[in-house]
Amino acid sequence: MTPLTFRFRHTVFTVQAQLDADRLVTKTGVRMAAAPLARLQHLYVRREVGRDDAELVLTYLSDKGRLRRLRLFADRDEPGFDALVEALLARRPDIDIRGLTVSEAYRRMGSVELDWVVIPAVMSVGLLIVAALMLPLVIHGVDGGAAETTVAALAAGEDPGTRNLVVEGRVLADRGVQAQRGADAKLDATTMWLPLVPTDWREGDPVPMVLELRGLRDVDPVALGQETRFEGVLRDVLWEGLDDAQRAKLVERGVALTPRPRLLQLGARARDDLLLALGMLGFLGLIVAGTFVWLRGRRRAPPPVRPPLNRGR
Repeated sequence: MTPLTFRFRHTVFTVQAQLDADRLVTKTGVRMAAAPLARLQHLYVRREVGRDDAELVLTYLSDKGRLRRLRLFADRDEPGFDALVEALLARRPDIDIRGLTVSEAYRRMGSVELDWVVIPAVMSVGLLIVAALMLPLVIHGVDGGAAETTVAALAAGEDPGTRNLVVEGRVLADRGVQAQRGADAKLDATTMWLPLVPTDWREGDPVPMVLELRGLRDVDPVALGQETRFEGVLRDVLWEGLDDAQRAKLVERGVALTPRPRLLQLGARARDDLLLALGMLGFLGLIVAGTFVWLRGRRRAPPPVRPPLNRGR
């Protein structure tokens, strides 16, 4: 019997299938697969509204009697794909289960349709990762305390019992570093880092704190040099703090930092941290839940009615 060859496209690949008297051999890119015709158990074609591709699922018994699967994909309305299905059914009409729903077909083939579970599960893992990254904001957000202290006291190891602080000290305005110009410049906002030292600091003493101005409007660093009280949030939860890039820039400006300088974000509020974290997590949670409901509903929907393939030979 002369082997039959079928070709069709799937995205950037040309899929080639060769059908001879004994087996089906397929090649998609560099991936090859084969199934013996005599051991074929099921043939199912999955076409769904809204999808630009079609899927052919074949099951067959291995030499050890285990059920194996061969899956082929094609772009929608590829003649070579439909011709391959016709040729297979001409040889083995008994394996046709196209009349079943997707869920029924998957159960018949010894598997379960898990798209509606797997995709939301993967998204949930991503949500958990985002939640872990948001943990410092949540910790700050539930901190309802407030205290007044000094740079010297914090440098000496004082624990004020809260990170919402009014800190007494002074900034070295002429030794600050500013973020690269970008969106902040367009918004007339300031993002920079200024050394924050005790009021009795002298040249040559180490700098124990840094004042962060992030996205603040109408802030004059020179005017801050005249201030002695700074209200904000102490950023020292988990991985928070002065990052290596800003530390290096400050050192380049001649700032002798202590081994672990504290970081105070000027004007920050705990409530804003909590609202940001809950808003972000709530939005992502709605996306995950909506995806789950949509996929589950699509799973239960009956398959679209399509005209049968022409089996005329």
